Amino acid sequence: MAFHKLISLLLFCLFNLPVFAKTVLSHHIMAENYPATSTPSLVNKDANRDSSTCILNEEDSTSRTSLPLSNTGKLMPCIRQQPITESLETIAAHKIAAFLAAPRVVTTYQLSTAPNVIALANKHLIATSGDQIYVQNVNSTTHQSYAIYRPGQLYKDPITHEILGHEASFIAECSLQQSGNPATFSITKANHEVLVGDKLLPRETKQLTTDYLAKAPDKNISSHIIGIHGGASQIGLYSIVVLNKGLLDGLSTGNTLAIYQQGRHVSALSSTNKTTTIKLPDELAGKLMIFRAFDRVSYAIVIKAHQAIHIFDIAQSP
Repeated sequence: MAFHKLISLLLFCLFNLPVFAKTVLSHHIMAENYPATSTPSLVNKDANRDSSTCILNEEDSTSRTSLPLSNTGKLMPCIRQQPITESLETIAAHKIAAFLAAPRVVTTYQLSTAPNVIALANKHLIATSGDQIYVQNVNSTTHQSYAIYRPGQLYKDPITHEILGHEASFIAECSLQQSGNPATFSITKANHEVLVGDKLLPRETKQLTTDYLAKAPDKNISSHIIGIHGGASQIGLYSIVVLNKGLLDGLSTGNTLAIYQQGRHVSALSSTNKTTTIKLPDELAGKLMIFRAFDRVSYAIVIKAHQAIHIFDIAQSP
């Protein structure tokens, strides 16, 4: 009796197998066409895909309905990528390459006590690479390598009229050949001819920054443009300007400041029909970036110019 029941069950399964297969297939198709939106499913879309190739776009975070699996069946880690909407501001190196080594800003005391050239060898009026020069007041022999500078602009604060420093324009490099008073130096590299009266300062040993990344100062800073490098009369894009604020004021290499053209003063009638002077609002004129900062003075390059920029215009935190 049991044997007949087993035969009947086997025959029933055999004749109804196509029906069961069709039912399972239909449910699978419905699941593919109508995926669940409440909980993402685990789907292995590409069994041969390596785990390092899973990249999610910005829209995937809201529209994704499945999670990728690796070829071993494990949940894959994914990289989330996002487009950069705004490029980083930088300084083109060639714009300031010749300016990185010089000039320097020194104090009045440094300039007055620096060794000075008193004569040139062989009664020459000018000296250049390979020539010898005689220098007075070299009190220390600890420095063997010096730079020769020529006193340049005097920087003053436009508000307090306080002396902020002296520009020292780079002329040449030289090395000590024989100590004494005067000492004998040999010029090893010259950008300009060396003259009697030029000053010597020990060469700077710190590495100058050549990579600049724009950033705002750590605190609010308001400064003025007090000079233009190279004797230019106008300030425009890529002009080199001097500010009356430096390291002691919180400025550093890479800091960006907005440039404002100072509003002019105009005459107007008051409510009592009296003539008064009114200052117009300052107008945004451009943007600059600090590329070399000293204690009380900074050098910057104009990276944006919307309007004409002048001496004494304001440069402040954006």
